[in-house]
Amino acid sequence: ASEEENRQQIQEWSYKKRVRSISAKYDFTSSISVHSTSDDDWQETNTLENRRTSKDWAALDEIYIGDLLGVYAKSGSGLCEMFSTFYKISKEQGMVYRHNHPAKKHLEILVRNKASASVLKQFVIFRSLRCSEISTFIVKIIDKWMATPNFAKDLPFQEFKKLADLVTNLNSLATIIWNDLLPKASKQNILRLTLFAHYCYTRAHCSSGRLKVLEFCKAKAPKLAQAGFCQQLVDIFFEAEQFSDMMYICDLVYSHNKFSLFIHHPHASKKPHFQSALIGYLQQQHPDDEINRELLCMEFGKHIEIAKMSFKRARIMAADRNPSVVRLEECVKRYAKAARHFKLDQAFEKQIECTKQARLVSLQIVYKKQLSSLNILNLTSDQVRNYLTRNPNFYESYVVAAAYNVTDLTPYVFRMAVIEENMDYFEDYRALHFIGPEFFEDICLHAQKARRLDETATRNLIVILSHCKDTRLRRTIAQKLSLPSNLI
Repeated sequence: ASEEENRQQIQEWSYKKRVRSISAKYDFTSSISVHSTSDDDWQETNTLENRRTSKDWAALDEIYIGDLLGVYAKSGSGLCEMFSTFYKISKEQGMVYRHNHPAKKHLEILVRNKASASVLKQFVIFRSLRCSEISTFIVKIIDKWMATPNFAKDLPFQEFKKLADLVTNLNSLATIIWNDLLPKASKQNILRLTLFAHYCYTRAHCSSGRLKVLEFCKAKAPKLAQAGFCQQLVDIFFEAEQFSDMMYICDLVYSHNKFSLFIHHPHASKKPHFQSALIGYLQQQHPDDEINRELLCMEFGKHIEIAKMSFKRARIMAADRNPSVVRLEECVKRYAKAARHFKLDQAFEKQIECTKQARLVSLQIVYKKQLSSLNILNLTSDQVRNYLTRNPNFYESYVVAAAYNVTDLTPYVFRMAVIEENMDYFEDYRALHFIGPEFFEDICLHAQKARRLDETATRNLIVILSHCKDTRLRRTIAQKLSLPSNLI
């Protein structure tokens, strides 16, 4: 009994191994969507479950048998391969194949059901369809479906490309579309047929035909935009990918207040060169249109562009002579917005710079509301030095120094705390800065340059030096300044 069980297990293991190898090559074990159609050439079957059932194993075994016969049969191998191919097509489309119908009828059903490019190629090869037959089929199906209101939905550009790639002589197909179909097309189908012809001429490397299509589109575009076909113009702009030759479409759509069609187009967020072309167009042709530029950048996640735009606008506002409080408040918002988007783009140095400038403008607003004539915007280095020397408020001085990249505040601390007897200035400095040995050495240098210090200044200097934790450094400074070491 045990030998019989072992033999059955070995057979089952070899069978499953063979099925797994087939499953890896033909993935028909997952759920197969059923495409509904009104044609009776294919019959719908039930949707398979998302797991391997007995039907799945049987399907895999039938595929294996068909492929095996095609390899080993001395005669009729082509028939076996055809059987295997049609079976795979039937399983992919979820329908039952009937061989007694014309090949072009089957091809139309495959196109309606959005069959993959590989399935279409397999079908064309095994039904031995010639290039002229495929071209005739494409023209007839376009002519037939153009009469329906759902032509754009039934034959989108991606599906047409699958069909066109089956044709070896695309130049002839483009010529037929251009001469036979385009003259009798309605307004809503002109641009779609123009796009089809442009694709065929481009793939056939026919520059004269491609140029002819572009000139025709440029001549027809103004009337089509006026008739309300801006969406179709946007579609051909994205699908043709001829930005330099089709920028007139941007002008037409923009003039009709439909630029949002570019922003929300499904192709716009997928291809970076589309985004660069549109952003570059707005920057060059409409530099003052911040609303559309910002919407465009937000849709594409171009935070750096929004940040640069906000920063540039804020700099212009801050450069005004005697700006109002309202304008300065708007300037602060611009800097804050730029800082936020610089952070999202991980441009942290730019973020810090925007934050510094926003604080500077906020301080100017405070001065304005206090009716002060003091100006701290757009100062020269001498004006900054003069402000820091005279301002007794450390935090205001800190804001101005940070905005103008003044890093060494030790001279102003010495002047305010020692000379001007403003020890609060020193305490505020301590609250924001770590005081190390370098600070006390700089204070010593400034004290030596000050020559003689009165009694009050000396006492203030001793208070500052008493915060030095290095005993040896305190004694050295006391000796240099001739201060009593017992007081430090």
